[in-house]
Amino acid sequence: MAYISAILISISWSLSGWLPASFIETQAELPLVFQLAESEQWTSDLEETYSISLLNACHNDPKVAFQHWRSFTQRIQQLTLEHGLLQPGLQIWIKAYWNKDGQLEHIGYGSRNGQYPLDHQQWHSLFEQLIKENLLSGHWNTGFYHLGSIKMY
Repeated sequence: MAYISAILISISWSLSGWLPASFIETQAELPLVFQLAESEQWTSDLEETYSISLLNACHNDPKVAFQHWRSFTQRIQQLTLEHGLLQPGLQIWIKAYWNKDGQLEHIGYGSRNGQYPLDHQQWHSLFEQLIKENLLSGHWNTGFYHLGSIKMY
């Protein structure tokens, strides 16, 4: 019995070195989808985990980073049509966070200067769907983020 206890203690010490308790608690509290205007603390917490930009994750190759972002924004455009949210001229800001396997884990959004009223319940639903399905092809050393805008046509 003492042997099993020693193993469990050593495992927990090992894991605590990799995943600090504050990280585990913070990740559990962060929403998957949030409005950028209400998220200063969340984005700060997320940037501790997702510390590099999409461009850096793509080895500073702007063509590769642009291809990833373009396919991501095209899927958002497609989902706006499916959800009936397409508003020509709407410019929406997106801050997306992917893990090292390319899985989208968190997304913040907002309209430019609040110029268009957004149905937050529907946008929230759209982005939850996107999180469930979005996976960038590739493998990275760490999680990463990208902040950009999409103009709806």
